Amino acid sequence: MKNTIGLLFITLLFNSFVSVSQTKEIKGKIISKNGIVLIIAMNESPVKKGDVLILLKYTAGKVGKMEFTSWLDIANVRIVSNINGKITLNIEKENSVIIENGKKNDHFTKDSEVKFTRL
Repeated sequence: MKNTIGLLFITLLFNSFVSVSQTKEIKGKIISKNGIVLIIAMNESPVKKGDVLILLKYTAGKVGKMEFTSWLDIANVRIVSNINGKITLNIEKENSVIIENGKKNDHFTKDSEVKFTRL
């Protein structure tokens, strides 16, 4: 019985590693923003008009001697169009509002690296 449970655990663990390694991230860069309309350039995109997704922005920084990188959840978005790798979307909800020195941090700056994930 112990061997069966151990084998089951190892099988589940292996399958989780395989599925994570097979997940493909679709990344791009912000071209422009006008109000709630955002345009992103992507070399490949399986998204289609009407999809509702979470938009993540790549961030990197340094605190003292410690460097960090992460993906910040910046908005829920709806795809308006996807034409030749140029994706137009509407920002439905901003998920990260950061105030620095009394001013709202703009997460939607040109050339910011972004990626999508499903809601």
